[in-house]
Amino acid sequence: MQGTARRLFVVSATSYARRRLIRNVRRCYALPVNEPIEIKLYYNMNFLSMALRTGIPFGIFMGAFFWFFFGHRSISITSGVLAGVLFGICMALFASYQRRRFQAERPDFHGEELIHEGPANHFFHGEGVGGWLYLTTGRLLFRSHRVNLQPHETDLPLTEISTATPSATAGFIPNGLSISTASGAVERFVVEGRKQWSDAITNAKNRNA
Repeated sequence: MQGTARRLFVVSATSYARRRLIRNVRRCYALPVNEPIEIKLYYNMNFLSMALRTGIPFGIFMGAFFWFFFGHRSISITSGVLAGVLFGICMALFASYQRRRFQAERPDFHGEELIHEGPANHFFHGEGVGGWLYLTTGRLLFRSHRVNLQPHETDLPLTEISTATPSATAGFIPNGLSISTASGAVERFVVEGRKQWSDAITNAKNRNA
């Protein structure tokens, strides 16, 4: 590392504060204070996707709300944009926190291999309960997070799953996953990458057959 005029570190833009990162890098590599450091940032696509998917609909709704009640176009547009940005960032930060927490608190699958995991909402007694969905070589497991009216856990052995198909939430939003069981019940989820989930579940079920 000695004699290098510039150093490049690639970091997640949503994971570290810039000044704290620079301080930690200097401490780690014992760099002098005047040593120039080039920091290259890249965006966490999960964070950006969540911010857009939640912020845009909320911004449109709030813009329409202000337009309806106040009738002022510029104020309505500005308020809708600001509301959408703030709401999207808040939801993305919350989702990022939940992602880290659930990944750190993975359950013991008793020898089963983890195939796929990700954030999900499970429709349970009229509520879209937020949480985390795990797919292993033996089961599909949903665990809700604490901020829900109906915290719960749903464990579906692959041997009890008949089909896993992509679906549309509310009839038109392309983020749904429908799980039909051997008993005739249908469990509905909202997921990121519904086709990826349905293919992974189908393939895991076929391997178990």
